Amino acid sequence: MVVWGGGHAPRCTPSQRPVPRRLIELHSPDSRNTLILRCKDTATAHSWFTALHANITALLPQVLAELNATLGGGAGGREVKHIAWLAEQVRGRPGHTVPGVGTVRRCPQPPYKAGGCSCPSPRPHLHQARLDGGRQQWRPVLMAVTEKDLLLYDAMPWTRDAWASPCHSYPLVATRLVHSGSGRRSPSLGSDLTFATRTGSRQGIEMHVFRVETHRDLSCWTRVLVQGCHAAAELIKEVSVGCTLGGQEVKLCIHYEGGFTVCREEGGGSVLFRYPYEKLKMSADDGIRTLYLDFGGPEGELVRTGPRTARVVVPGVPPRSDAALAFPPQALDLHSCPKPIVFILHTFLSAKVTRMGLLV
Repeated sequence: MVVWGGGHAPRCTPSQRPVPRRLIELHSPDSRNTLILRCKDTATAHSWFTALHANITALLPQVLAELNATLGGGAGGREVKHIAWLAEQVRGRPGHTVPGVGTVRRCPQPPYKAGGCSCPSPRPHLHQARLDGGRQQWRPVLMAVTEKDLLLYDAMPWTRDAWASPCHSYPLVATRLVHSGSGRRSPSLGSDLTFATRTGSRQGIEMHVFRVETHRDLSCWTRVLVQGCHAAAELIKEVSVGCTLGGQEVKLCIHYEGGFTVCREEGGGSVLFRYPYEKLKMSADDGIRTLYLDFGGPEGELVRTGPRTARVVVPGVPPRSDAALAFPPQALDLHSCPKPIVFILHTFLSAKVTRMGLLV
């Protein structure tokens, strides 16, 4: 029997080895030791897994309380809201060797080319890793959600310093849940239960796919992430970024309640434009450095710069045809990838729509 105490978090999972329905894997919190149990049949394996997993889940509130008390306010000075071991889909560049997994194959959807491919990957050259047998690969990862951040660790952090140094840290306000459910288009017995997140970063869109073992876990993580992103939006309230508009340096401010403000960086910061969310018809970005906002007026129409422009329809507002789009000279040059501010804008809108009861 596995004991989970003192903030130590082991994990229990049905084995992904050649005989997965008869094996159970128990992993130590530091990921250094693994115990593999082989049962006489599938029913026995399922029974043992259910019992072990249920006991680990039941201890979660106690672990969170001890963890926050030990950290003195949580990871990074913020309370840890949820924590658990998950399986993350291994992703990497073609030809790259992933330790313990193998070599990443080229995308199975031709044509493959150096600058990208026809697969739905959010970034060029990003593909899931498979062994020679062609099986999809997963790696264990510890995920923690705080008031503002989503943190990923390879092993259970034992010290405050370790907690302050996650493998990956993503702001919830710039993160969204893009999938939650069966890993297959048609759910079937034994199909993986997965959810996926996307985060807007200075490098573009960072995507992660995670697997859980039960429907209850999937529902829990779906709720934690959606509510956590919305709560982070209400907590942060406002973001601002320096940019260039029409050749002059300005600052774009997006307030959770007040909407959009564009003001000069110099000369006392005089306001050039101010719009509530109700005026926003559409937003877009070129994925490189430019953000376009359409407020419906002659000074605020959406600009299209070519096939790289991403069009995003605001919930509740019908999309317009390309013929209706104007081409004014103004565009917000953010001097870096616009994805972080775009994702924050979407989180603000989603939180507001949910608060109004228009989105369940």
